[in-house]
Amino acid sequence: MIRIDGKDFPTIAEAASIFKVSEKTVRGWIDKRIISEPPQIDHGARTIAYFPLDYMERAKAELTEYRRRKQQDRKDSRESKLPLFLEKS
Repeated sequence: MIRIDGKDFPTIAEAASIFKVSEKTVRGWIDKRIISEPPQIDHGARTIAYFPLDYMERAKAELTEYRRRKQQDRKDSRESKLPLFLEKS
């Protein structure tokens, strides 16, 4: 947890735990823009991402939509391929 203005917010480690994935996976989702960039705060010489509740809800929705689109793309891809016995020579 990171404390900002007297409020505690999850760090990437806690966010990964909530998503039930590794920190590396969460970073990958952010880098690939599957989920939006979390808010950040300067903490000394470092900039730290934090994950407030409203961000986590939005990220879950973005992840759900990404997975839905990916599943639909796979379905569309399978449907667009004709079985070999139906192809014309």
